[in-house]
Amino acid sequence: MNLITHNKAYSLYPRPTFEERRSLVHHAKTVERERALKKYEDRGWVIVKKIAQEESKDRTSAFRSGLRSVGDKKCWTLLLNPKLDLPAGHMETHTWALSYSRGLDDSMTYRIFGSGNLRFSYLVHPLFISIVQNFVQKARNGDEYAIFIEL
Repeated sequence: MNLITHNKAYSLYPRPTFEERRSLVHHAKTVERERALKKYEDRGWVIVKKIAQEESKDRTSAFRSGLRSVGDKKCWTLLLNPKLDLPAGHMETHTWALSYSRGLDDSMTYRIFGSGNLRFSYLVHPLFISIVQNFVQKARNGDEYAIFIEL
C-alpha cells in the first residue's frame, strides 16, 4: 500500500511492492476484488492469499507480524518538493498490527478513532486507544500542551 500527502510519499510494504511484486490480500472476497486481483496477476504480480509457514517465522519477512505505523522503519518515506507552506501532516500517527492465526490467515488489528474535537479520524492500534482518548480529553479541557503528545 502506498500513500501520498502534501509533503511525503509512503510505501507501507515497499519490499514486496517494488522488489518482489507481491501483494498480501486481506479483505473478504467479492466479485469486484477478484476482478481487481486478476488484473494485477495479469500484470505479473503475485497475489498472496496466505503466507507460507516458513515466511511466518522469518524475522526478515516483509509480512512479519507486529505493530506498525505510517513512516516507521519498515516504510519507505520520501519527502516531496517543492515544500509547501502548509501545517505538518498527521499521517504518521496511524498505527495497526499485522498478525496471523494458526492457520496463517492474516489479520490487521486497529480501531478507527474519531472525535468531535478532531478534524480527521485515525487508525489506532488498541494499545494506544487510552492514550488517544486521554489526549482528546485534555484538548477538550483546554490543555495547551495536549497537541504535543506523541504516540
